[in-house]
Amino acid sequence: MKRTLSKALTFALALALLAGAGLPQALAAPVTEAQWDAIWEEIDAKQSVVAFTPGSDETQRNFAWQSREGAEDPVVLLSKSAGMSDPVTFTGTSLRNPLTGLLTNYVTVKNLAPGTVYYYRCATTLDSSAVYSFSTGPMDGSVKAVMFADIHIKSGEEIDEKSSGMIWNRALESALAREPDAGLVLAAGDNANAGRPREYLGLFAPPALGSIPFAVCMGNHDKGAFNFKYYMNNPNAHEALFGSLQGGDYWFRQGDVLFLVYDSTNGSAYDHYRFTEAACKENRDARWRIAMYHHDLHASLAPVQGFEEFALQLILDPIMTHFDVDAVFSGHSHRYVRTHVLRNGRLAQLTRGGEITDPIGTVHFNNTSVVHVSGGTTAGFNPQNAFVYCEPNTVTYNVLSFEGGRFNVRACKVEDGAVIDEFTIVKSERNKPRNPILPPLGYNIVRVLTGIYAMIAWINDTNTLRELVG
Repeated sequence: MKRTLSKALTFALALALLAGAGLPQALAAPVTEAQWDAIWEEIDAKQSVVAFTPGSDETQRNFAWQSREGAEDPVVLLSKSAGMSDPVTFTGTSLRNPLTGLLTNYVTVKNLAPGTVYYYRCATTLDSSAVYSFSTGPMDGSVKAVMFADIHIKSGEEIDEKSSGMIWNRALESALAREPDAGLVLAAGDNANAGRPREYLGLFAPPALGSIPFAVCMGNHDKGAFNFKYYMNNPNAHEALFGSLQGGDYWFRQGDVLFLVYDSTNGSAYDHYRFTEAACKENRDARWRIAMYHHDLHASLAPVQGFEEFALQLILDPIMTHFDVDAVFSGHSHRYVRTHVLRNGRLAQLTRGGEITDPIGTVHFNNTSVVHVSGGTTAGFNPQNAFVYCEPNTVTYNVLSFEGGRFNVRACKVEDGAVIDEFTIVKSERNKPRNPILPPLGYNIVRVLTGIYAMIAWINDTNTLRELVG
């Protein structure tokens, strides 16, 4: 953390402060079509958007944004005053995207106090953002989040980044209007449709995302290009042996909750296991362990799934069980499903009614898509599924509420907020020992084989990127 700025940056910020009075913060009222046109015009002209993401814990927040070649000294100015008086300056680093030539700036702000409103501006020597605000959470350990999946910002003629970004904005506004105390937004992969830069501009364009940290994981569509990591600033990123060139697993802590975010497009059991082990060791006192990854390993309407899902079950299910993860949130299939309690991917405990106390495994929740809306038949029967919702052309989101020993999940329709499913997990003791079991005997073989596969994939991706860059 520094309080000194280069002369060029000081001059740029002075101009911005003089000209920037009244610049938009996260809008309280719904964004109109005309307002969205203006928002998109500015973002598209700059080819830059601020990504406001969680920090390692509640005392930190992360930021990323894009600048033209030649920009220097990326900083975030933080103040407790809307007029940005007496700001504290946090410096960061920049990384050039070889596919676009743009610089991505990464900054982390630290030492945030609980229950406090902060104002911030992101800047370099060449550019400066609007002033935004955010609030830190209380000290009581409670957490509320809204969760989406498969946002699918698109590049196309019928629907482009601007129009699909507005669909996403309306869905987010709908959820946050009903949950104004939510302090976190989650998205379980396939955030973009082809992984293109302008799709990520549409993803972070909603004004509300300037004030609420937004945590996403990679999906198979995000991996369609090599841009994902240039639009994210994720905390505690795991350094995989042969991970993705676009990002990977990461974790963060809010209140009593440890969030474990996985890149399920990476097939290395070795790296996913090491990541989970390190995160859980560092957060032994976390009451709740919540995982998020893209692929729907247990949302099928029939017991038999494709090879990809079967392989990921072999990789991830033992990790969820061994580290006693309470719940998993995913997407991919564009349908809402809640499972019974699973252990090593198998049915371990039925969930009768809407609540269970001290379950002996993991409950999986799978969500619909936002832009690429689909639906379908409920035909088929999977004994693992406790609740299935496949209404065509319906977008749903989850509300996650953690209060002490109670974790409540509601599945709601974006259209009218109607609750289609609700489930609560209760822990009867604060420090009740977890009940992990060792992975299956063959898991070491899985780790070796998937490690080889991940190495080959890494080599192929490296060669592909080299060809694209030329």
